[in-house]
Amino acid sequence: CVKEFSEKWGLKIEERELSLEERCGIQINRNDYQSYYTKDELDKNNIPTKLITITYNDKTIESYE
Repeated sequence: CVKEFSEKWGLKIEERELSLEERCGIQINRNDYQSYYTKDELDKNNIPTKLITITYNDKTIESYE
């Protein structure tokens, strides 16, 4: 469904899982002083697990889920 939609409108949609290190970086940037977190701590703090990148007409939008 997403592939058909993106092809119809000329969008390039990429989705990938974030690594534990990337998720830790998001948590640290939010307001924390700890340098490392467990997966459970990141999940508890609702830190995104996926990065979705949409490209259209040489413009890119990144969204975290």
